[in-house]
Amino acid sequence: MPRLGMGMPIISETSEAAVLAVEDFVFLNDVSGELTPVNTSSRTNLVLYSEDFSEWSNNGLTLSLNSATAPDKNATADNIVYGGSAGSPNGKQVQVLIQIAGGSANKTFTFSIHVKGTGTFRLKNTHGSVVDNFSSNLTATSDFVRHDFLISNSSAAGNGAQIVAVVAASTDAAFNLDIWGAQLEEDSRVSNYIPTSGSAVSVATNELNDVSNVWDFDGTDIMLEVDPENEGAFEEATANLITNHDFAVDANWTKGTGWSISGGKLIGDGTNTDFQSAQQNNVTVVGDTYEATVTVEATSGQVELKGSAVYKRIDTLGVGTHTFTFVADSTNIRFLANASATITLDNFTVKEYAITPLNV
Repeated sequence: MPRLGMGMPIISETSEAAVLAVEDFVFLNDVSGELTPVNTSSRTNLVLYSEDFSEWSNNGLTLSLNSATAPDKNATADNIVYGGSAGSPNGKQVQVLIQIAGGSANKTFTFSIHVKGTGTFRLKNTHGSVVDNFSSNLTATSDFVRHDFLISNSSAAGNGAQIVAVVAASTDAAFNLDIWGAQLEEDSRVSNYIPTSGSAVSVATNELNDVSNVWDFDGTDIMLEVDPENEGAFEEATANLITNHDFAVDANWTKGTGWSISGGKLIGDGTNTDFQSAQQNNVTVVGDTYEATVTVEATSGQVELKGSAVYKRIDTLGVGTHTFTFVADSTNIRFLANASATITLDNFTVKEYAITPLNV
């Protein structure tokens, strides 16, 4: 049986490499070599400026700073435009060079970035200027998608730095892209986005308590035994964190254009402009795991439950009550609707998970 119960898969909306999705709420960390619970893994974003692309090297693109609304609802997304057909598409790019402690030889990295707009582009993730490695041609969409690209360096990488870039497609086609939230991490899969501004940022390991009646750990080692005496499972451990979860009153929610609370329902009526939301602040803790339940009474168009990235596409769930888990990447939680999308919701709950024994 899954040692940690049914967990939240690590999800990437588009990827050059398969993203691990498992029933166990764990993954094999490439750096430590240990089977690690997702929300206890230390990660570092090596990109020094994850949202300010004026700090990146620009070759052949028109760059406009803070020109679009980013996935976190702040006006921090930058815009890059390429007219196409200028020749040498491999060099039409915005890129940054990153010094890697100990060099980049025999290491695996994943580069990820949020992109929306029109046209095709590629991602580049390479070492020094020795070898250029490009993703396949990617197509931008009208909503932000987190694209990621994997590369495993050989010994030829030596002590050189790592370079990541957004670059023109191999067809030398034009694009107009909003970009935000760049991340380079030493592993074969993406983790939660970690913002940076001038230096690499690490998210430290969340320690587990070695409590014998919850888990049988190896002494002071927080890693799980191969065959613990007590199998465990995640279950709800807190009260509902959402205030006015049943929409009994028109309060506690920050509502954008097209959103209202009426008749005990949260309603998006389709009159909104693009990316309007109904939001509550300071609900979740970044990196913690939560279970959400929501009753969908009607839906049309693209509506999502989000922190910074998408937790669940609500419009694809259909009418009925649905329960799912997510790992918080923001302290805020919101329902976000594209232009003309309609939705009627009821009984929205968010509860934190904890590890409890299944058999004692």
